[in-house]
Amino acid sequence: MKSKKRQFLRKCESGIDTGFQAIWYIHLMVILLAFVWEFGRLAYIHSICLNAARVAAQDAAKDIDKSKFLSDQVIELKNEAQGNAESKFRELTDISVPVNVELVNAADTGRSRFVHVTTDVPVKLIMLGNLFNDQVPVIVHIEAYAEPAYGIDEEIQ
Repeated sequence: MKSKKRQFLRKCESGIDTGFQAIWYIHLMVILLAFVWEFGRLAYIHSICLNAARVAAQDAAKDIDKSKFLSDQVIELKNEAQGNAESKFRELTDISVPVNVELVNAADTGRSRFVHVTTDVPVKLIMLGNLFNDQVPVIVHIEAYAEPAYGIDEEIQ
């Protein structure tokens, strides 16, 4: 009689172990899927924002002060270059963040000057944020560069 009870208990235990393992692996797969989802989403947002920052840098690089350039051959950005870059970035990403635009000297790189656009984009984690009750966003740092250019602005120049 004891041997039948032991056989029955062993069968139950083996089934319970398999059930616990299945539950454990399903939870582990869901957590790994959440990591893949979140990091893929971060990479996608980084890619979109980087492309928008590159376009904003090129747009700001077109906003040089023409009068100073034509009279003294000095490259300086107009005052509205910052606002134009922010509006271009916002137009392409639908994200309202401050965009920093500066004209940087880079004599050691062989270029005279370039426009440097930087911004920090806060991204809230959806699945992992809800899983760990974390409401703090991840900050994605974006940088883009462009060379200032003066040329044709209108159709008949």
